[in-house]
Amino acid sequence: MTFYYNTLAPDFYLRFKMQFENIAAKEDIVFLCIGTDKITGDSLGPYIGTQLKKRGLCVYGCIGDTVNATNLTAAAVRIYREHKHPFIVAVDACLGRKEHVGYASLSTEKLKAGAGVNKALLPVGNIAVTGIVTEFGTDSFTRLMNVPAEKIALMGNAMARALCAAATAKERV
Repeated sequence: MTFYYNTLAPDFYLRFKMQFENIAAKEDIVFLCIGTDKITGDSLGPYIGTQLKKRGLCVYGCIGDTVNATNLTAAAVRIYREHKHPFIVAVDACLGRKEHVGYASLSTEKLKAGAGVNKALLPVGNIAVTGIVTEFGTDSFTRLMNVPAEKIALMGNAMARALCAAATAKERV
């Protein structure tokens, strides 16, 4: 099941946080933030990862130390090696329908990173959080390269704030 939330809506924070709390585990939450900081549209995952790491959460993948197509499997193996029973929240940018650009999605399914640019990578995560940064189309790679940095910052800040609040609330329960 997938839920969509407009990151610019006044009630985004509350609605996203509440849904996350309803479906996420109560302990050992690990964020796997996927993307590269070399392509603006694909930098949402590392941007969010950096924000979450600054707030003291367990994060794999941030600006300067990204998890991407070349090391995703190794990062997943490392998580399972370093955490006894991790609840992995996979975070990534994605392409979507025009009416969902600027939205965050929260899914109870594994994340299929790279699907928008025709890459078949290991599905990861207990749940998936994505930010729809641009419209899916014939030249997805070019579309990702042309996403404004301001859009990544606005979406990333909103999503990181909600994720941090929900994850830390889970730890206190």
